[in-house]
Amino acid sequence: MRFALIASLVVNVFLAFAILSGTVLHGGRPPMDGPRHHGDHDNRGGGDDLFLSPRAFEDLPEEFRLKMREKIRRQIPAARDLHREVWMKRREALELMRKPDFDEDAFRQLSQEMRTLEAEGKDLMYSTVLDMVTSLPDEERIAFAERVIEQEEEMRARWRGRIEEWREEREGSRDMRPLRPMDDE
Repeated sequence: MRFALIASLVVNVFLAFAILSGTVLHGGRPPMDGPRHHGDHDNRGGGDDLFLSPRAFEDLPEEFRLKMREKIRRQIPAARDLHREVWMKRREALELMRKPDFDEDAFRQLSQEMRTLEAEGKDLMYSTVLDMVTSLPDEERIAFAERVIEQEEEMRARWRGRIEEWREEREGSRDMRPLRPMDDE
């Protein structure tokens, strides 16, 4: 039971960093359209990151998975500290936004610090996992890489489908709006 809780925490910490930085769902870049994303700008500076789900690790040898869990478990305090720092910076940014004399430069500085901390957290988890995977025998390493690529392609295909749905909904709602003549009175 305790091991399951720790394993769950490891996965949640890893996914939290990935989700917070937007990489799990769309490779570090926001979709071009969607309910929360407008335009094609991306000021987060994200790149194409791997999507690692627990399913990617299913076929790895049990002994290897145990070693990986232990290595990741040792990274949890550092990851938790980074996550806490990001949360505190977000809170500070919100407090800045509440002030009538909003300091945009201070806000941008906080935003940059948050991106840096999120990247450090992501790098910590990715490097831990991927460093260990490189030690696998060729056959297992290749199978792991193929599973990750397959999962990433599935995720991207789902997002492409959602983007198309959002576009259709948005364009459909435009076409169905009644035209009202302008009153010149």
